[in-house]
Amino acid sequence: MAPVSSFSVRVSLAACAVVLATSSACSVAGTDFQPGVAARVGDQTVTSNEVDRLTVAACGAFGPQLEAQNQVVALRQIKATVVQDLTLESAVRQLGEEYGVEPGETYLSEVSSAGGGDDLSDDEREAVVVVSSTTTLVTDVLGQIGAQLTAGGAGEDVAGAPAAATPEAVQRGGAELTRWLQDNDVEVDPQYGIDISDTGAVEVDTSLAFGVSDVAKAAGAEQPDPATTMALPQTQRCGSYTAGGGQG
Repeated sequence: MAPVSSFSVRVSLAACAVVLATSSACSVAGTDFQPGVAARVGDQTVTSNEVDRLTVAACGAFGPQLEAQNQVVALRQIKATVVQDLTLESAVRQLGEEYGVEPGETYLSEVSSAGGGDDLSDDEREAVVVVSSTTTLVTDVLGQIGAQLTAGGAGEDVAGAPAAATPEAVQRGGAELTRWLQDNDVEVDPQYGIDISDTGAVEVDTSLAFGVSDVAKAAGAEQPDPATTMALPQTQRCGSYTAGGGQG
């Protein structure tokens, strides 16, 4: 299983950070967001139930490792990561369909290794793949699209196997993703506290609108105090922290 990385708001939704430098197409919807829908991505939706299921599963998969490393993470942060990754995956896969592109061997190999472990449930394996491998999926698909556009023009097939995902190809594919996002509505329910700016995914303060406690707000900071996170109810955190416990 892939090692635990920070669950603070990170790349994902816009590998946007690398490829959507001029896009404002990803947005936070108004407070009338449809119940049960976490994000709308073109013709597809990410459901709140799916986000909740994978958030719990991610904690089940990564929790023991977090505890072993004397780390604790607010579930709110894990949930934000899951929303970002599912939204980005949906957008990139839909764009890939337009070009006849599917994730290649690099992504499939990473999925195979990331979801390993006989002690994981099916949901936990799925959560590990979502959290650990979405960035690879983005690079893979956008690289193939960029190589296709560079070699044969928009929508044309390239003979032979897909070219390697060079930085230039990923950048070209990213420009096409920008175009897709501008042509298709992509909205994230504001309760998840995520917005997409020209520098990528950023947290926005929706604590007043959604009744987030001061402790939960502090625990969701980019560099939260682990003792503060431990003050959250057990159902709102993952892992464990003891002062001095990480010192050898």
